[in-house]
Amino acid sequence: MASKRKPKSAEQAPPPGKMANATAWGNLVANLVDRVGWPGLLVLFIGFVLMFWSSQEQKHAFIDIYILGRGILQVWPLVLLSAIFAATVAGQFHVYGKKIALLQGELDRVSDEKSKLQQELTTTKLRHGGDD
Repeated sequence: MASKRKPKSAEQAPPPGKMANATAWGNLVANLVDRVGWPGLLVLFIGFVLMFWSSQEQKHAFIDIYILGRGILQVWPLVLLSAIFAATVAGQFHVYGKKIALLQGELDRVSDEKSKLQQELTTTKLRHGGDD
């Protein structure tokens, strides 16, 4: 009797539970970025890593150097932090600029549609601020 074999594509596909897990994590990260932005997500990530994977001495050293500025003998840590901050702010500005442009386009579309509907329902010509 011949044994039934699964097609190769079925063998290579991840189990449904793992795919759902990855999708859930992706949605969580996307929601966090929408809520707090990239700078906030970066702060949350660093806080999470410090809280769970560092020793008490490492936590004190991080706070002393990067937050209080004690013991900085070179300029590169400050330059690095400033560059990361500037990059995240620029990225967030770009993302929110796209969202604002999209929302403004939708507002313009809705207001134009509303004006057309009001014009159709009235017998008089409507006067708008820009039409004077």
